[in-house]
This record gives sequence, structure tokens and C-alpha cells, in this order.
Amino acid sequence: MANRTVKPCFPLAQVGGYIRPLAFLTPYPQQLRVSKAAVDLSSRRVAVRASGAMQNIADILTADLREICGVSVVNAQADFVIKLDVADQHLKREGYTLTIAESWAKITGQDADGLFYGVQTFLQLAAFGKCVIPALKISDWPSYNIRAVMLDMGRANYSMPLIRRSIRIMSRLKLNTLHLHLYDDHLMGLRFRHLPLGSENPGAITINDLAEIIRYARQYHISVCPELESWGHAGSLIYHYPECYGDTGMYNEGASLGIGAATFDLLEKIYDEVIPVLETKSMVHLGLDEARWKVLPGVKNPESMNPTWLVGKLYDLLMKVGRRHGKELTMRIWADHGGRALPPRLEKKVIVEPWQYFENPADIKKKIRRFSGADKGPFIMGGGAGSMHFNGTFDATRLWCDAGRKSTNCLGINICLWESNRFDNCLISLFGGSSCAWSPRRVEKPMAFDLVHDYHNGVLFTRMISWQSLFKDADPDALLSDRGPAIFKGYYISGPEIGRPVAPTVLRLHNPVITDGEK
Repeated sequence: MANRTVKPCFPLAQVGGYIRPLAFLTPYPQQLRVSKAAVDLSSRRVAVRASGAMQNIADILTADLREICGVSVVNAQADFVIKLDVADQHLKREGYTLTIAESWAKITGQDADGLFYGVQTFLQLAAFGKCVIPALKISDWPSYNIRAVMLDMGRANYSMPLIRRSIRIMSRLKLNTLHLHLYDDHLMGLRFRHLPLGSENPGAITINDLAEIIRYARQYHISVCPELESWGHAGSLIYHYPECYGDTGMYNEGASLGIGAATFDLLEKIYDEVIPVLETKSMVHLGLDEARWKVLPGVKNPESMNPTWLVGKLYDLLMKVGRRHGKELTMRIWADHGGRALPPRLEKKVIVEPWQYFENPADIKKKIRRFSGADKGPFIMGGGAGSMHFNGTFDATRLWCDAGRKSTNCLGINICLWESNRFDNCLISLFGGSSCAWSPRRVEKPMAFDLVHDYHNGVLFTRMISWQSLFKDADPDALLSDRGPAIFKGYYISGPEIGRPVAPTVLRLHNPVITDGEK
């Protein structure tokens, strides 16, 4: 056996009302049976066996066993074999079973995604057990099909290394959709090829970068949904196209696009650059929240237009561009504060996304009731960390996922990280939220005495710290290095440029149509 390197693990105490088998597993499995027997992989010759189609997942397991646990996999005779397979087990999509016995382990996925997630569970067992894994049987599957994370690139720049690291962290936690909020009033986070958009932002990613992110994410069983704001939060568009300005945003800052041909022509050009790099089947988010309605000068028959009409207009435009590039697209929009009415023809086609980022059970349950029903269209719940959650949060995510379990038309949860690139500070939103998204019935809830959740939060943070000590993807120093200077609402809040705006678009928040020549 190769030299074994066992990484130290921050101690995990099982205390209070949270005692349960293998409590460190994140997300926690739906069904788990553990025996008293155990296997020490450090004393075994370990082999990994998989069919040709699943060899890439076998390669991931082999590399991670070596990196995380110090276990070198052999190709010759072995006395412990890990078998990987895909077979119909009558589980939900992305489900898997994991069985560990004296001389073998078998991970069977309902599909390739399920097999990948089963491997992640096995790696957690080996890492936390320091190569000693218990004999057990797990049957596991996700409660929600969409388990998304949103990065706000319209208020803060995300480097390519940090985005890649975020993808790897998501995959460890069985999160499967990366929502990129590409631009907003403050910043244009994407530099276009044929439009001036993003040229003013030194930290914007390119279209080629976006294509690379999509390819990279697919390796980790994650799909990418770009958000292309198409009405409000459009200040970074107006900076280059003042003729498309309609009005301010809902809160009297930023900009809403005016309704008319100039705006629709611009949006078609934006869609035409982004959509070609997407996967054949992709979701595209168009925003459409917190905007003010105003028709551009010279538009004929403005009385026939309204926000519901706009949804249909943009849907048709998006589908037209999708067909042009051979893409099968699904449109997502925010529900806005009062909901967003859809044209009758689109009620079952457009995904609507209500949100609540604070721990407000009454509001969350009210929205679940409003959007649920056999006669309603699909919706995704918006949780995660709001603008004022500077250290992240998972409380709203927990409430959404618990309340939405019985909703047959709820597709999943979006763990949002708004207004900053402080991914390291908000990591608890992903770590704590991943179990809520995967198995909400198995999530531990705050106990009666824990009025402000100090104890509950402490347990989760302790587990996360331990997990970070074992999985280098989440290493705190690496996260800081990949992030670079911290940014909040378009301003540097650390580094040599602290206090300065990232790009000139930030300075246009209250005067979005002023150009450089007029200033």
C-alpha cells in the first residue's frame, strides 16, 4: 500500500438534541442503516471498477481517494473493490444506493448524476472517518430537482478561479444548477464580443469564459442558467445605450429599460451573443422584477402594452433566438414583490420565482400557497442570503424547502448570494442550505430553548469548518486567494482600491443616462 497521509479533522462533537448516526454527512441521506462493523481502507488494496461509460466518475473517485484520504487505488489484485454502476432502482432522478460490506462497496446510481452523488457520499465517509468506513446501506435521492446557487456578478466581480471553485464546492454538496446574475445597475459582469457592454469593467468575464464555465460545470454535473436582465436593474446597459432608458428602478436608483423597438433590438443582440454558448437544453433567466413601466417616445399604440404583454413579447424573442442557434430554452423570471402575471398561453411554460431571504415563516407559507396547485405553472423558491446577510444564512432556505415539500409544481430552490463576492463569508448558505434542498425532512431544526438559533447555527458552522479542513475545494485560504479584493454593491471593500468603484457604471446609479461627454 502507498504511504498513507491522513489529514487532521476538526473535532465533531455530537451533543444535545442533534445526536444521530454519521451526523457529519451533508446533505444528510434520506435513508441510512449503519452496522457496528467497519473497514479500514488504509490497510486494504483498494480497486475501483466501473463500466466504460462511467469511467470518468471512477477517475474522479480514484483521484479524490488519493488526494483527500491518502488511499492509492490499485489496478491489480485487490482485497476491497468499489463497484460503480447505473441501474433503474425505482428511485427519483439523481438518486443512488450505497452499500458497504467487509470486502466491497457498491454505489449504484439511478443515472449518471446519481452515481456521482453516491461517490460524494462515499468520499465524505472516508474523509471524516480517516479511511475507516462503517458497513452500511444508504438509499438516497433529492427532494427537489433544481438545487441552484446564484452568484451576483452585477454587483461584484467573480474571478474565473472563484467560479470554478464554487462549482466544485456545489458538486460536493449535491447542488446542480449555477445561476449567474450577469449584470445589474451597478456592474456589467460579462464582456461581449460585438457590443460595448462590459468593456468598462476590468473584472468582467468574456463570452469565451462563459462558454468555459458551462463546459467545466457539466463535468461536475451542474447546469448553468444565465440571467439577462430585460427590464429593470439595467443601469449597466443604459450606460452604453441611453436611448433605451425608460425610468428609474423601483427604489429610485438604477434604471428600467423603456418599452420599444430600441430596447427589443438591444435585447436581441444580447441574447444572440449569450445563447450560442449554452447547452442544447438550457434555462435562461430574464429578471423582470423591481422595474418601472415607461414606453419609449414614438411607440405606437402604447395602451395595448403592459407588463403581462411584455412577458409574452420577451418570451417570443427568446424562443426565436434559441431556435436560430438550435437551443431548446426554458424561460425563468422573478415573481416580483406582488407576483408577475403571465399571458395565459405561457402559464405552464414560464418558471416564476418568488423569494424571501429572511426568516419569515408566514410570508414564505403564503407564497407557497399562492404559487402551488395543479392548475398553476412551475415555480422555483428563492432563498439563500439577501443583501443584508453579510455572513450568509440558511434559515429562509430551510423554511422554503420544508414548506414546499407537498407542492407538486415546485421545481426546487435557488440559494441566492446577493450583492457581494464574499463567497467565503456566505459559504454557510450553501453548506446549510444543501441538506434543506436535498432532504428537508431530515434537516435538524432549532430547539425550543434556542430562541435566536445560536446553538443551531453553531452546530452547522462547526460541521462546515470540519468539512473545510478535509476538502481542499473549500479551503478558506484558497477561497480568499481566488476571490481577490472583496466587493460590495460595486465598490471595493478590501485591497488597494478600497472605497473606490469597480467601474464607472457604479457612479451612474442615480443618473443612469449621463454619458462621459456630458459629465
